[in-house]
This record gives sequence, C-alpha cells and structure tokens, in this order.
Amino acid sequence: MADGSTSEDESIWAYVPPGEAHGPEPPAQEKLYTGLSAVRAAVTQLRAWMAGDASAVSGPPGADEALEAGAPLSDALRDQVAPSPDWRDAVKALDDVIDSDSEAGAPLLVHEAGHHDAPSIVEAWGARTGATVMDPPARDRLAEEDGAAWVAAQRSGKTPWVLPRLERWWLRTPDGVAFVRSLLDAWAEGTLGRGVIGVDRHAWRYLRHVWPGQARRRVTLRPPSGEALARWFWRLARQGGAPEGTVEEQDGGGRVLPRPEWNSGRATSPEDETTVSTFLQSLAAHSDGNPGVAWALWRRSLQAPGPEASAATMATVPPWPALDRPGRPDAPEGSDLLLLHALVLHGGLPDAVLAHVTPVERYERRERLRTLHREGLLTKADGAWQVTAAGYPVACALLRDEAYLSDRPDVR
Repeated sequence: MADGSTSEDESIWAYVPPGEAHGPEPPAQEKLYTGLSAVRAAVTQLRAWMAGDASAVSGPPGADEALEAGAPLSDALRDQVAPSPDWRDAVKALDDVIDSDSEAGAPLLVHEAGHHDAPSIVEAWGARTGATVMDPPARDRLAEEDGAAWVAAQRSGKTPWVLPRLERWWLRTPDGVAFVRSLLDAWAEGTLGRGVIGVDRHAWRYLRHVWPGQARRRVTLRPPSGEALARWFWRLARQGGAPEGTVEEQDGGGRVLPRPEWNSGRATSPEDETTVSTFLQSLAAHSDGNPGVAWALWRRSLQAPGPEASAATMATVPPWPALDRPGRPDAPEGSDLLLLHALVLHGGLPDAVLAHVTPVERYERRERLRTLHREGLLTKADGAWQVTAAGYPVACALLRDEAYLSDRPDVR
C-alpha cells in the first residue's frame, strides 16, 4: 500500500450477496462503555425524576464531557488529506461482478450506498461502459406513466441499460407503487433486455412488501472494516497530494493513519511501534459499512496538529466520543420518524411531495423539518429535503429503534 498499488486497494471493494455483508463491530471498550454509560444515565435520570429534580435530567451521556475542539485544518490541507473519492475501484469491482455473471441477461439488483450525496456506483459503471443510463419521470407524472413502457422507451437496441437510484422512481402512493411494479415485473421477466438496477436498502425492503416478484441476483458492497478504511483513506491522501506523515488521535490515542513504512509493516525504529487508535474501527461501525458516510465523517473529523503531536503528524482527529457529529434528538416525535422514513425511502423529497406521502399537517411538518435541519440530520438542496451524510446513521438508528424496516447491510 505504501506505493499506492491497486492490489491491496482491490480488497477494499468487493460485491457480495446481501446475506454475506456483515456490518463492522465497534471496539470492545466502546461497547462496554456505551452499555455501562446508558445504564448509569438511565438510573440517574430515574432517580432525579422521582426526586422531582428536573434540572438533573440531562441529554445523552457524554454530551457534557466532549473535549474542546482542536483548531480546524486548513481547507487546502483538508482537500489533500481527504479529497473527494472518484470511486473507480468500486466501479471496477462492480464490473467484475457483472462480467462473471453466468447468465448474460440475468437481471441484477445492486444495493447502493444510502446517503443521498453519495454518487451512484451503478450510474458510474453505466457511464464508463457506454450503457444507457435511465432517467426517471418527474414524480408528478408517475400516475400518468407505465413503468415498463417508460424504461423501454429509453432503451437503445441491445445496449445494456442501468437504472440508478430506484428509490427516486416511485412514491408511496397507489399510483407511485403501480409504476414501479410494472417496471420491476418487466425487468424480472427479462423483457427489457439486460439491465442493472441500483437501489437503497431502505427502499428495497419496503418494495419487497408491495412487489411479489423475485430478483434472481442481488449484490451489495462488502462493508469496509476499520482496516479497509485506513487503506482507502491513505490512498486518497496519496492521490490528493498530502505530505507524507501520520494522522493521530488527540490526547495520546495513537496513530490513525500510518506513515508508509508503518503501513507496509516496516517500522524504522522502536519509537515507530506506537499505539494504534481504534477511531477508524468506531467509524466503520458507526457508518454501518456505508463508505460515503465514513468518508464524510472522516473529512469532518480532521483537525490541525496540536503542540503535543509528533513531528510526523500532518493532521489529528478527536477521540471518537468527542467527534462533532449529529446526535439523536432527545425526544423524537412521531412526525420526525414519519418524515425521516419518507426521506430515506425516496432518496429525498420536496416539501410538496412530503405532504402527499406523510400524514403530517403542514405547519407541524415545516417546524419538524426545520428542527431536524438545525440538528444536522437534514439538508435542503435543489428544493428537496435530504438526510445528511453525517446524520444518516442517526436517522437509520432512530428508525430501527422504532421497528421500521431495517436498513442493515445483510438485508434479505
């Protein structure tokens, strides 16, 4: 990896059947700390409530213990250490899967990264191979169109086609479901020719309840571990032109990204045998195997080295519990969950469409959207509300806790 070769990087990106995609586990000490902290916080708040001491009932454990943030990294160095990924190796991994398909015309469904700023690997694969990349109809036209006919009209001879972001091709309404049913029926029957569909896991879990057909072959990116993230982030830093050096965790937490000789296992002296941080293991688990979320949080975490950092340090990160990231709302309302669920199901929606797919009254809807925006869970781009990359794990965890359909990587 020190020379930037592709052989090690290829192990980062691989597509596997959904049942073989197991999300990374957090470090053992983090699980223990979280569990004990939750128990202690619950007992403390219960005692305070019984004693009538409302001031003692606080927010999530650890919120008041966050360390003071370090100095921000310069924009120029941040762009070098964590440049935007080009995803070429992930596209190549998908290319390998499609080339190895024993059934030349077999429909293939690819579970894509869920957060809505992430590029579609399926779309990138289609552009690279010259396939026809399908465009969805406007959502207000779904009731007027037939899904199979819409796709068929965009086909070009026998050229393979790709349909990225299926979550944007339907609405949770009778007409919107009819459109996607027609599309999936024709795709599964093979009448549309060789096609690849990309879809978010949330949307697919829901569609499996309203579409009785079968996708004969489904694959998903294997969730990257903390070690895989280290290799990927190191390669990105090399591609971005970052100076050679380490990224370390503040307060003596150990190295996060190594120098080349560390990464290749060739320590130059006993002093180089330093503690390895568990930051990236925590990041991999928190991101639930979503590389786009992991990269966004990694970029957000980078800070300038303090006076205690070693001379080889080009950037630092705070200890994982102190990382500035959106937290869970103290008391999420039912309308919050309805809105978040609609947004992850459909890959973002404008307010006018949210009014049709959620039973949340207009003024309450606007207030809850603004609140979720202030908490860092939502953003608004091109007139549509979307879940942020940093807020995506929080939104997913909230929905899982309330028994909404699971978004886990090993979704069936």
